[in-house]
Amino acid sequence: MKCVEYGKEHKETVILLHGGGLSWWNYREEAEMLRDEFHVVLPVLDGHAGSDRPFTSIESSAGEIIKYIDSINRPEKYVQALRETLGKQ
Repeated sequence: MKCVEYGKEHKETVILLHGGGLSWWNYREEAEMLRDEFHVVLPVLDGHAGSDRPFTSIESSAGEIIKYIDSINRPEKYVQALRETLGKQ
């Protein structure tokens, strides 16, 4: 899973998840507003514009997000997420 990142990695992490048919650019403006206070991560979900893999399942995408969160190497590992729903479109 590719990610576009804004801000500094040592800041609290906020993940903004786009909905179906969209991509990371859906949250570009919000990421630019948050970049000074947070480490903003915009995942590119599989099968969406700019992704490096085809879509397989929502469960697979969720697993990739969980792996990313688990990989954050900070003791507090506090992550906030804001998302669109893939079923909304």
